[in-house]
Amino acid sequence: MHDLRRYILFLFLLFMVGTSWAVRETVDRIVAVVGDDVILESELTREVYLYYIQFGVEIEDEAQLEDLRSSVLERMIESRILLAEAKRDTIEPSETEVEEALNQAIKEISGRFPSEEAFEEEVLQQGLTVDDLRARYREDIRERLLVDGLVERRLRPGVFVSSREVEEFYQSHIDSIPLVPAKVTLSHIMIAVVPGEEMEKAAKERAEAILALVKEGQDFAMLARRFSEDPGSAPQGGDLGYFGRGEMVPEFETAAFDLQPGEVSGLVQTVFGYHILKCEEKEADRVRISHILVLLLPGPEDAARARVRADSVRTMALAEERFASLAGRYSDDAESRDRGGVLGEFVVDDLGQFLRDAIEGLGPGEISDIVESDIGYHVVRVDAYEASRRPTYDEIKGSLKEFLFQTKLEEKSKGWIEELKEEIYVENRLAESVVEREEEDEGPALEPPGEGGELGRE
Repeated sequence: MHDLRRYILFLFLLFMVGTSWAVRETVDRIVAVVGDDVILESELTREVYLYYIQFGVEIEDEAQLEDLRSSVLERMIESRILLAEAKRDTIEPSETEVEEALNQAIKEISGRFPSEEAFEEEVLQQGLTVDDLRARYREDIRERLLVDGLVERRLRPGVFVSSREVEEFYQSHIDSIPLVPAKVTLSHIMIAVVPGEEMEKAAKERAEAILALVKEGQDFAMLARRFSEDPGSAPQGGDLGYFGRGEMVPEFETAAFDLQPGEVSGLVQTVFGYHILKCEEKEADRVRISHILVLLLPGPEDAARARVRADSVRTMALAEERFASLAGRYSDDAESRDRGGVLGEFVVDDLGQFLRDAIEGLGPGEISDIVESDIGYHVVRVDAYEASRRPTYDEIKGSLKEFLFQTKLEEKSKGWIEELKEEIYVENRLAESVVEREEEDEGPALEPPGEGGELGRE
């Protein structure tokens, strides 16, 4: 799986980035002909790559890869047929429309990755930047908008879905329509585990000792690599790169912009701990900072103290004191505290495992045992619960109507494409090569006995 994934990315890189013309002339063959237009191997590879990163398909073997290439090529052929017809209308999309659609497409692709950084890293591994990807994708978007406009003008007006069709579909497919998931409304009181005086004193003393070494003239980057507890910047000698205002916590930002290039700060305390900052470079609206961080973390005694406090709050809640009032007095979650501890409504399956376990078997108004998380202890109350159920007709008739409409539109589009194929020359060379390979794999057929074959000769 991993090798095939890299193989797909290698192909994309081979055809799209820095390949010599001599190599491209050798391997960039024509895989399909549509009228006067051709589809090249490099274009197919690019579309396979984009499909791969957009939908995250799992490719287990070479056969699946070939199936994906074949299906993508067939869609490309259909798009080229419609594009040829669309160009006759000469109604071009505006640059604003292209830019908006391009932004949406890139957003959808990046959304398939755990984070924006992971998406950019994947693109960079292929020798590209996001701007490169946008540039290569722009013409595809323009052509797609051309085709969409054609479908809107030629096909959409002739497609209609009646209320009766929608209701009949609902009745006949009720057992296969996905359930409305179970939902729960929760409130909580969060007791944070915060460092006590002893932990704060110890962290400050470590930070002051490091600051003394800096003041002695020892190399800042070396000290950062040796002592900083920021795993992201320590290997780079504490270098955080450039950042602007509003990107860091207030205390850190104020100290950073007060420094001039070459200057080192005193101890700067934030929610993370104690920092020592060095200004590397500075511009009007941004600054490049290196830092050494000594984390301020709670110890076992701090956790035990918070647990006792959480137990006490839960006891009061079970004694039927108003939960909202208790949240307002004791919760360390400022956001929900101002709402009486209300977290909101959630799909049960979307909750973290620790919360699902905590509320399992609880009904409305009931309170959980103490729940431990990375930030502290929680007392959770179930405010309301709605079991999973079949959606009513009124709830989904709009989405069902759209589904039926798109199904009819696709059927009509495919029929029209078949008609256009009678007018436009189409040659799928990839499909032809697959057939040829299959015939070669089967080997030559034996002639029947008695009709000139070897088995019929005396």
